[in-house]
Amino acid sequence: MSLDLLQFGMQLGSTLLVGAVSAWVAGSFAIRHGLARAQRQKAFDHRLEWYEKAFRTITEYRTTVWEFVIGFHFSDPDKRARLLAAVERSTKEIDCCLTEAVVFGERAVLKELASLDSLLANVKVFVKDFQPADLKADAELIRSLLTLTKRLESVSVKIAQSVRRQLSLDEITEKDLVSKVADAEQRTSKLSQKASRE
Repeated sequence: MSLDLLQFGMQLGSTLLVGAVSAWVAGSFAIRHGLARAQRQKAFDHRLEWYEKAFRTITEYRTTVWEFVIGFHFSDPDKRARLLAAVERSTKEIDCCLTEAVVFGERAVLKELASLDSLLANVKVFVKDFQPADLKADAELIRSLLTLTKRLESVSVKIAQSVRRQLSLDEITEKDLVSKVADAEQRTSKLSQKASRE
C-alpha cells in the first residue's frame, strides 16, 4: 500500500509539475505575443498618424501656394507679406515631413520625398531672399513653388496608396487622385479669373 501511495504521489506531482510548466510556457508565450502585437499596433498608429499629418501638410501647402500665386499680384503690400509668410511657414512644415519620413514612411514614399530635397531647398532660398519689386525673382519663386507643388501631388498619391494598402482598403491609382486635383485646380483657376475681372 505504501508503494501505491508513493506511485500515486509521484504521478500527482509529475502531473502538477507538467501542468505548471505548461501553463507557465503558454502564459509567457501569450504575454510575449501580446506585447509584440501591442508594439506593432502602436508603430502602425504612429505611422498612420504621420501619413495623415503629411497628407494634410501637403494639401495645406498646395492651398497656400495657390493663394500666394493667385493673390500676390492683386493684393496690398501687407497681404503680400502675409502670403509670403504663409508660404514660408508651410515650406517649413513640408521640410519637417521630409525629416519625419525617415522614421515613418514606406520606402516608396521615402524615395519620393528624398527626391524633393533640392526643390525644397530652392524654394526656401527664394522665399528667404524674396524682393517683391523684383519681377524676375517673383517669376522664379512662383515657378519653384509650382514645380514643388506638382511633385508633392505625386507624393500625396504615394501616401494615399500606402495608407489604403495598410488599412486593407481598395486600391486607387494616380489617375484617380490626379483627376480630382486637376478638377480642383480648374475651379481655382476659374475663381481667380473671375476675381481678376472684378
